[in-house]
Amino acid sequence: MMILRRRFCLKEKYNNYFSGSREIPSNGFLTWLLGFTEGDGSFVVCNRNDLQFLITQGSDDVQVLHMICDTLGFGKVTSKLNKVNEPLGLLYKTKED
Repeated sequence: MMILRRRFCLKEKYNNYFSGSREIPSNGFLTWLLGFTEGDGSFVVCNRNDLQFLITQGSDDVQVLHMICDTLGFGKVTSKLNKVNEPLGLLYKTKED
């Protein structure tokens, strides 16, 4: 079996997404986001093989989700109730957004 490895270049993908009109976030922010995502984030494959990126926070910390959206330049912040009816903030990004 042959395994092909492709290199992922965030700078190239980000520039293509924004047509070069937006600066890529700093390495410090991206390093922080990586750790934050490992703790509170997930990638979810939905019914039609759509991929979603989710980060959840309690409603008291929803401002951090807005900061992430503002810094990245994409995503949506919404809210829902968890299993014990406490409000949660959700940041999500899908292919269509």
